[in-house]
Amino acid sequence: MACPLFVEDRLCRCSGVQGLLIPSVYERERFCRPEGGHNSCPTFCAYHARGAKLPQEVYYALWLPIAEGSEMQGDQERVALSIELGPPIV
Repeated sequence: MACPLFVEDRLCRCSGVQGLLIPSVYERERFCRPEGGHNSCPTFCAYHARGAKLPQEVYYALWLPIAEGSEMQGDQERVALSIELGPPIV
């Protein structure tokens, strides 16, 4: 079965991410469409670990590499922590 978060419509999109996010062709062919492919998808796993839609910043932190020693490395650690902790309680 295809990923339950994948919406294949006029615009293919991932409903596990806040806003309109169109997965790349690589993501669609590797994780979204094949049977059981979503079980190894970083977005799908983070969505289920968090229990809620991911902010786009979290999505991009999962998919884009960060250079060692860059200022963004701390941001990536905060994003990883936000995935584990879930949305803030207001």
